[in-house]
Amino acid sequence: MSIFRATLWSAALLLLVALALAGFIAYRVWPREFHAPAQTQFPRVVVKDHRVAVVMPTQALVADFGPYGTPVDTFLYLDLLRGRKPIDSTRVMTCHPPEHPENPRRIYLSVDNDIVSSLPYLYSLIDGTSVRRFALASWTTQDLNRCKDQTVRFEAIFRIPVSLNLQSIPDVDLINPLADFLVFKSATDRRILQGIDPDLRVLNQGQAQELAQDMIVVARFYALPLEYFMGIGAVENNYMDVRGDLGHTVWKRRPQRGDIILKRRRGSVLVENYSLGVWQITRETLRRAQALYLEDRKNRDYSLLPERLRPEITANPDDVLPETLTTYAGLLFRTLLDHFNGNIILALGAYNGGVDKPNLVYGESVRNVATYARVVLTHAIAASNQTQ
Repeated sequence: MSIFRATLWSAALLLLVALALAGFIAYRVWPREFHAPAQTQFPRVVVKDHRVAVVMPTQALVADFGPYGTPVDTFLYLDLLRGRKPIDSTRVMTCHPPEHPENPRRIYLSVDNDIVSSLPYLYSLIDGTSVRRFALASWTTQDLNRCKDQTVRFEAIFRIPVSLNLQSIPDVDLINPLADFLVFKSATDRRILQGIDPDLRVLNQGQAQELAQDMIVVARFYALPLEYFMGIGAVENNYMDVRGDLGHTVWKRRPQRGDIILKRRRGSVLVENYSLGVWQITRETLRRAQALYLEDRKNRDYSLLPERLRPEITANPDDVLPETLTTYAGLLFRTLLDHFNGNIILALGAYNGGVDKPNLVYGESVRNVATYARVVLTHAIAASNQTQ
């Protein structure tokens, strides 16, 4: 009888400890969303490595981060999660859900089979990312191995050399993957994730598709390398339309209509020179871009552009429409490429630092984004063409 009482007291104590730990975890993660395991097996409370653990009866526990729609979305978020520390990148997978293999592929993370220790770990991983929720699922070893195999096959798509380049891809095939890339970049912007700038808004799919179409049209019109044009938009403002460099000012000899004058002294005025829109073109640079346009239209037929993209000369730079800012950005990039005889890094550096002092670090940053974007988009489109 004494043995029975001791066993009963031990079981009760073990249950209390498990409940206390579960309460502590709930307190730390509240009010985050948490979904119960997708399958119906009940967890068990055990002692594991001299501590209380809550394990699932199957051999594997995974976090389900949900579907991401297109191959571009899936690859980008798979890559994002694999870059989180201290994550083991080999545990991040993408496959069709084992219980419903006909459904779209999802992103999963294999974790230790202990809910008590895995929950804090998972919340630490998604903290500060655009991944907002997950569910836990209990898998067999066979499910896990099948998902690993599907992941290998999916990743192979993005390693196979392709002959495509963005310039050769028809617009109709390029718009949606490019829009997915724009949405991803805006959603993973540090200022968005940390709530630094309340004026910033993640692009919705409609906005991204419109901007993607405008970027393609402008790049074709000025014969620009599209991936580098994409890179400028990413490095400048991750494709979001908001003013920047709000404290930037410049002295000039005489004011112009639309200038915001802060100070006057003999023979000059101090005016605001903040940056505008997706492409972060300063007010003074925009005035130069308008002058370039007046000269360029003598040799280039701007009637070939859709009407919404045709520049209009305005006295106040703030009145320039967001879509025509894309045209001005393309004209500036084209002018810089011509000035530097096609040297892309110098042209990119001058976009940020000026012709006299090109910012080569900026140029390399744009090139890195451009290279990544080209690999993701061309491989995703090639894979899509093969399955049609």
